[in-house]
Amino acid sequence: MFKNYLTSALRNLIRNKSFSIINILGLTIGITTCIMIFLFVFDELRYGQEHPEKENIYRILRGRDDWSVITPMKLLPVLIENIPAIESTARLKKMSSVVTFENDFYNENEVLYADTNFLEFFDCDLLIGDRKTALNKPNSIILTEEMVRKYFGNQDPMGMVLKIDNEVPVIVSGVLKESPKFRPFALDFLINIEVLRYNNSGAFTNWDNNSFQSYVRLNEKANAEVVAESIPEFVAKARGWDKIGYARYRLQPYTNIHLHSKNLGWDNFSRGDATNVFSFLGVAILVLVLACFNYTNLSTAQAARRAKEIGLRKTVGASKWQLIIQFLFEVFILVCSSVIFSLILVEMLMPWFNQLTNKTLSLYALNPVVIILSIMLFISFVSLMAGFYPAFVLSGYQPIKVLKGSGSAGLEVMKGGGIAIRFRQIMIVFQLASSVALIIIAVLIKNQIDFAGNKDLGMQPNQLLVLNNIRADGMQQRYDNLKADLSQYPEIIKISGAFNVPGEDLNNWCTLRLRAADNKSNISSAYMFIDEGYFDLIGAKILKGRTFMSNSAYEDVNSCIINETTARMLNIYDDPIGQQVFGFFDDTVRTVVGMVNDIHYKSLHEGVPPVVYRSGDEYPPYFYRLVMRIDSKNISKTISLIEDVWEKHEPNWPAQIRLIDKEFENMYLTEKKVSKLISLFTLLAISISLLGLFGLIAFVAISRRKEIGIRKTLGASMLNIVMTIGKEFIFLTMVANLVAWPIIYFISIRWLDNFTESVSINFLWYPLSGLIVLWIVLIIVVYHSIHTANQNPVIALKYE
Repeated sequence: MFKNYLTSALRNLIRNKSFSIINILGLTIGITTCIMIFLFVFDELRYGQEHPEKENIYRILRGRDDWSVITPMKLLPVLIENIPAIESTARLKKMSSVVTFENDFYNENEVLYADTNFLEFFDCDLLIGDRKTALNKPNSIILTEEMVRKYFGNQDPMGMVLKIDNEVPVIVSGVLKESPKFRPFALDFLINIEVLRYNNSGAFTNWDNNSFQSYVRLNEKANAEVVAESIPEFVAKARGWDKIGYARYRLQPYTNIHLHSKNLGWDNFSRGDATNVFSFLGVAILVLVLACFNYTNLSTAQAARRAKEIGLRKTVGASKWQLIIQFLFEVFILVCSSVIFSLILVEMLMPWFNQLTNKTLSLYALNPVVIILSIMLFISFVSLMAGFYPAFVLSGYQPIKVLKGSGSAGLEVMKGGGIAIRFRQIMIVFQLASSVALIIIAVLIKNQIDFAGNKDLGMQPNQLLVLNNIRADGMQQRYDNLKADLSQYPEIIKISGAFNVPGEDLNNWCTLRLRAADNKSNISSAYMFIDEGYFDLIGAKILKGRTFMSNSAYEDVNSCIINETTARMLNIYDDPIGQQVFGFFDDTVRTVVGMVNDIHYKSLHEGVPPVVYRSGDEYPPYFYRLVMRIDSKNISKTISLIEDVWEKHEPNWPAQIRLIDKEFENMYLTEKKVSKLISLFTLLAISISLLGLFGLIAFVAISRRKEIGIRKTLGASMLNIVMTIGKEFIFLTMVANLVAWPIIYFISIRWLDNFTESVSINFLWYPLSGLIVLWIVLIIVVYHSIHTANQNPVIALKYE
């Protein structure tokens, strides 16, 4: 029986070479796309799943309307003392630091400062050292194996001394094999959190210093929402307040951190995006379904060709289920062939895909047993999805009608033939609607990225360069000296300073209140220190009042400038000048002397927060950044010049320089990658749909050779012949547009909701996308019509 199935399947596939090639090509494209996207999705969904107590671990979020991942260092000791449901806690802070060994120093970005129980809390194992005690000493540091090779070569790292930021000695007490996989953080260095006392001791005592991520592990019976609701009360009590403050708290599940942190402030770890992940998954399934529909369409369309074969098999005793198994076996061979080609393609394309997704995906990373079982299940699933309906349709022929007829009556000889035709039309509409929808989505994503790139950010990021000052002794003197020296060069057009600059999160937040007697409202506002000329340098505009001036330093000590958002939230937009506000960590009342336009410090995913600007003359050490507008003629030469000036002042410390326009470009890297992938998947989906249509229209043209021959003999024009073949497909294309447009409009609205400012939907692309698909369908119809019509009518009639 098996031999008969195999022989019959191979004979039929070879007999219909063109249709077999179309089916194999379509399935190969679909399966290749699915495998690559499934690997990506599987990798993204694994984050947070490796921890044995993942269900009980949460990250604390702080905020109200906008939520942030950073909290005060003093928070967790208060919570574990007052909330019995909390079993354990851990704090961590990611920073960029200069790491020095002997005469070598490097700027390192993946430096993590954490509590002593970090390794146990997050279930991280050491290659060398004891995870229970490795961080116990205040100056302990743990490195990954890669960093050990970078700094020490083949030397034994244990007990080696490194310097952090050129002043804090730390001793190596453990080695990680690699940065912990599938945890909500990446690290190259893990340092005891006590090291931060050297240059940020205020963080250990100041409730207003929000700069640490806080994690809690609850007992199994605890209710996370109840715990979160109780936090403000204990914070108010610890701070000696009569009532709870403005901030509220939420507990974010550990397993949600990687994919659901996109719009959270101050999460400086690389994150995924659930919307993108599940969008890719949907596209992968769509592409595979389109490939399966191709096979289904072509198989049912060829039903007439196999009518006599089926009739004879039934006459000699073949049961319906035997016929179904035979047809499924044909699909099975096609799918197996496609899977083999797909695995080869995946291996060839994986380096490119990894570069695009910034991952190290590989089939070999999975368990071999899992791979084999997955392939077997995948082949079975695709074979059933693509082949069951055609097998059911073909096996339903009535042998008497078939053998009495000519074999060309198509689906008329089959029970329920009308249903089969309608189902095939539904599949064609689905394929065409998917093509139209994907074109619109690809255009929308590109338009949004272009909109974000061209959006007025409230300042001019081009030619803005940032030089980090060192948070160490002599910070203000170093700033003054560098500013004086760099100002002498014509390549430096303007120079100023600030604690934060566009392109990064705002560090300092406070509860801001208006002093007016009849105003009891308060808001959570960012505040930052700036030097004279800062707004003019970055291209921002003072809308009302004035900026800070060097000749009014004494007055500006008790003054502030607010942005438009702050003015609106305090209801003083029309008359902000002279208003008095307080609520900073020193509770000093300050007078508003100016209102500046809203400045985007981050991407359009995040709105502009309320910001209060204060004069750096109040706290001179707060000029943490030197900001320069440079000549654009030779940027690399200007950067080298700045590095030389820096080296004269700090020969043992590398210059940390970045361009603000590049920072903003990097904020949209994910969207740009998504745009490329969606464009690629759109092309693949359309290719698969058109492959199927090419084969289907070819079959329709061949099956109507007699009709076309007669029409041509009677003098029908080429247009008449084209319409004879194409009118059904033109109608189905129009129906596909009507189906696609409302669905894609809903999806577009939902996606644009991820941005605080978004492009308007260009409805012109709806009919344009439909016309693109219609023109491609017409080209295929015209090609096959001309090919069929150019045949000799005598030969066409001879076939019948």
